[in-house]
Amino acid sequence: MSVLSVLIPSIFLRKAQALLISSKRIRSLGIDAGKVPIPQAFFFEVRTKCNGTCAFCAAAVQSETREDLSMPFDLYSKVIDELKEMNYSGRIAYQVNNEPMIFKGLVKFVKYARKMLPDAWIQILSNGKNMIMAEELVAAGINELSINHYTKNQNAPIPLRLTEFREKVLLKYMKPEHIGIGHRPVTGNDGVFRFNIFHREINAVLNSRAGTAPNKTRPDPVTMGFCEFPFTQFNISADGTVSKCCSDLYFSIPMGNVTNQNVMEIWNGDMFNQVRDNLLKGNRDAYETCKNCDFFGVRGSEISRSFFSRVVYLLTR
Repeated sequence: MSVLSVLIPSIFLRKAQALLISSKRIRSLGIDAGKVPIPQAFFFEVRTKCNGTCAFCAAAVQSETREDLSMPFDLYSKVIDELKEMNYSGRIAYQVNNEPMIFKGLVKFVKYARKMLPDAWIQILSNGKNMIMAEELVAAGINELSINHYTKNQNAPIPLRLTEFREKVLLKYMKPEHIGIGHRPVTGNDGVFRFNIFHREINAVLNSRAGTAPNKTRPDPVTMGFCEFPFTQFNISADGTVSKCCSDLYFSIPMGNVTNQNVMEIWNGDMFNQVRDNLLKGNRDAYETCKNCDFFGVRGSEISRSFFSRVVYLLTR
């Protein structure tokens, strides 16, 4: 929290934040009188395991306590079939708090999603340690491969297996002009494959991850309680449990289970709506995970769109 935020009464900070940041984001999400559009993204935690050692994540190998589970194909295909009935064209990804490319069935999963959801944006977000199946995933029809390369030294060279992937693999399947960086364009699929390599700090102190971050036991004070995640993302663990957001590492507050429930039944159900109602009121105290989470509630792209939004963010973060 900034020095100025201590000097300025919180009621004014809350009003400024609601006016310049939260309310704009709420309107852009199309939230109207409790009605929430379909999820922007479906995240499948295909295996509750990671091979990373990031200090900020309790899913890292040195901190992991979860049972190692893999998602059955029948469970996955049930959800994909439901999305096909909806003509879903949003994002499909294979991570929540895990490393997708250590899951042996990933190529099969991607092929099925591509077949059933031709207009969906299929994303692979990986730490890039295991690239063995990466070419198969490209051939299977993914739209994006984003690599978070974690090191202690930000000046350390990026491995050749990553830097040469564009020339040695991607150019076998597409023309140079069809390879770009960034994420899905706002207008939908522009026919450009996105390949990103982000150099990340393995010991970085980030947000508190709903109170689970090993290197941040005390969250930063949060001036406002709104959070967009339960309005935009649908997270499914390997056993079918659905969480309210990606920061709930242990899926401790289940919204339902896709094994015996329909996707939209869960999305429009009482559990999700109670969470959203509290967040729209700026109340994070209703749930321990929300209370212990210092994610600002709105992604950086929404904050950076105006000078006043950036000022309010700096005052209230």
